Amino acid sequence: KINLETVYHQAISNPKSEFGVDDLNLLIGDFKGDYKKLKNISKIKFSSVSKLLKSGSLL
Repeated sequence: KINLETVYHQAISNPKSEFGVDDLNLLIGDFKGDYKKLKNISKIKFSSVSKLLKSGSLL
């Protein structure tokens, strides 16, 4: 878990912070961006919505 307010403050005030504002927006929102970079930083595996729906037999 991360404290979102603290991490956003760090991203805005420290150019060398682990997460950038765009990275955080991707984690909590529906934006397009550099998923490879974000995957490396966060260790989160991203899947497409279509792939997710197919895996659950919903598409």
